[in-house]
Amino acid sequence: MLLSVLGIFGGVGHYLFIHAYRLAPASSVAPFIYIQMLTMVLFRFTVFGDVPDVWTLIGASVIIASGIYLLNRERSVRKAVAETDQSDQRFGSCVRYGRAFLP
Repeated sequence: MLLSVLGIFGGVGHYLFIHAYRLAPASSVAPFIYIQMLTMVLFRFTVFGDVPDVWTLIGASVIIASGIYLLNRERSVRKAVAETDQSDQRFGSCVRYGRAFLP
C-alpha cells in the first residue's frame, strides 16, 4: 500500500515538473528541483535512518552551486539585454546590438 501511494505521488510530482517546464524557463524551475533533492535526503534520514555520506553532500553541493551560478548568470544577462533594449529605444535605430550604425 505504501509503495503504491509513493508511486502515485512520484508520478504526479514528475507530471507537475513537466508541466512547469512548459510554462516557465528552466532557470526558474531549477531551484525547486534543488529543494526536492534536499527533502529527499531529509526523508531518507528520517524514514530509513541513513546518514548521507561525504560524496552525497559534495555532489549535492556541486549541483546546487552550479545551479545558483547559472541563475545569477541568467539574471545578469537578462539585465544587460534589458539595458541594451532601453538604449535602443532612447537612441532610435542608430544603436543596435552594441554597434553604432550611422544613418
